[in-house]
Amino acid sequence: MYINFVYAYRIQDTVMVLIRSDSVSVCDKVTISGTYPGDIHYFMDPGKAHLFIDYSSPDQLCNEIFKPWLASVILEDSIHNEVEIFINRESVISVPIINYPAPYNFSI
Repeated sequence: MYINFVYAYRIQDTVMVLIRSDSVSVCDKVTISGTYPGDIHYFMDPGKAHLFIDYSSPDQLCNEIFKPWLASVILEDSIHNEVEIFINRESVISVPIINYPAPYNFSI
């Protein structure tokens, strides 16, 4: 699995992570298995937000037609400045989180 891009941005305490990959065949299985902060817990803070992806490709013959894989994940995180992406528990890329200002409140 080859990741084309990862984009992470924060508005207030919410981080949105967008991921795109083109190298997924129609028989492959790709799932987001966990996030930190979220459903993964550490004894000590690793210093980055984490996103875990499980990727498997069957041993059987399959059409070599590739399809894009897109995913978006929302993290409630106000302290980390990077997101590290793991595929099958191996770190593949770490990207900075871009901070955007809070939207303007139009209420009077």
